[in-house]
Amino acid sequence: MKNLVKFSFVVAFFAAIGFSANAQTDNATISVGAKVYDQISVDGFRNLEIGQVMINTVKTVDIDGTITGSAGISGSGVQVGVFKVFAGAGSDVTLDFTDISTLSDGGSNTMAITFNDGSNDLVGYGLDPDDASAAVRFSSLSAIVADGVTANKFPTNTIDSKNGIVVYVGAKVTAASDQASGTYTGTVTLTATYN
Repeated sequence: MKNLVKFSFVVAFFAAIGFSANAQTDNATISVGAKVYDQISVDGFRNLEIGQVMINTVKTVDIDGTITGSAGISGSGVQVGVFKVFAGAGSDVTLDFTDISTLSDGGSNTMAITFNDGSNDLVGYGLDPDDASAAVRFSSLSAIVADGVTANKFPTNTIDSKNGIVVYVGAKVTAASDQASGTYTGTVTLTATYN
């Protein structure tokens, strides 16, 4: 009987500890949120055309359409390149421009091209495909888009019934003294990424 009482006491003791431990609870809540943006997209809108270049000259087409060069500058056939970039207003977007160093005539001949004129990147972004006067130039061929007021905030601007901006592309080409005549081409890439 003594053993039964001891056993009952031990069971009751551990049961009481278990019940009191179970009775001690607490909780908290946190809110959950998500911001949904349109899918980011980049469209090539207008090809960059340097136009006519004379042998042994340098020719620059700036993003605002200004043409400069060492000699024999012609405005014939010149066109600033334009990409359209679509993303959610208020989002954080980085633009990276992948350049090339040469154009090719499709054979073994190449011509040097750069996207910096020595002091400015010849790539920038703005709101109007036909007016780069207020463009923000890239730095080292990269840019984090700002809306003009807040850094890292993609602007609200309608292009083709979607929210977007445009990226302007100019370039500087150097035709060597022994440059072969012909048509020289190349391809550049713009990548837009949500941060």
